[in-house]
Amino acid sequence: VGKGAYAATDELAAASPWASHAIRTRGFVMSRRTHTLAAGWSAVALRGLPALGQPPELPTGVQPSRTGHGTRLTHFGIVHARELLSEHQGRYAGCPIVSKAWMVVDLARGADRTAALVVADAVVHRGTARRRLQGALDQMCGWPGSDAAAWVVQHADGGSESALETLGRVA
Repeated sequence: VGKGAYAATDELAAASPWASHAIRTRGFVMSRRTHTLAAGWSAVALRGLPALGQPPELPTGVQPSRTGHGTRLTHFGIVHARELLSEHQGRYAGCPIVSKAWMVVDLARGADRTAALVVADAVVHRGTARRRLQGALDQMCGWPGSDAAAWVVQHADGGSESALETLGRVA
């Protein structure tokens, strides 16, 4: 699941696709030599948040960088170099991970709008203030897809208690 990181084959086989992705994400991020945080759908999987469809094939991580943006594909996952303020870096269940606000906005830049809104609603419902989403959006202003992310931030509603309620609201 990562360089020098292993998981029991039977555990991976018995896990749901999202739980399996979370296991592989943990191994990938924890085995990196450079500081890498779980991000995107991989952060959604680690947090056990609702998600539509299937997880991506490879885990995704972010490596904080002040020198610019770039992407590196490895055998075990994908690492994006991004400017990432310390307020958006943390840990969840012992694993380095981006903040919920960063996760939502970063997802919303490229994901299906409805799928991103399901995650945004869940995050706001569980206590993340919309101003934190707006703060992450402000940091990514001008990045590709930031207009799509702005729509998700604007429509995030903590009153939705499930993915089904979000889907009903979108319809």
